[in-house]
Amino acid sequence: KAPKSVQKAAACLVGKDYPLPIVDHREQRRVCVQRLKELAEMVGTSRSVEVRGHTSVHLFRKDLRLHDNPSLRSCLEGSGTFYPVYIL
Repeated sequence: KAPKSVQKAAACLVGKDYPLPIVDHREQRRVCVQRLKELAEMVGTSRSVEVRGHTSVHLFRKDLRLHDNPSLRSCLEGSGTFYPVYIL
């Protein structure tokens, strides 16, 4: 949303020098949904209903890291029900 004068000064005109998204959002959404389904299955099926703990909601803010996300690990610890949230 930078004005044209700012884009020209930066030598980066939207639509000319930087026309394409960095990732294919449809493909990345598909990958993310699949990984979250796998994660939900892993968390939900490893314990009986009586042993399951609290309900957790995790907001993915900047990226969808699953392998090195300390807040996600904390959220899942002892969780019986897990709701991942990511807004595109």
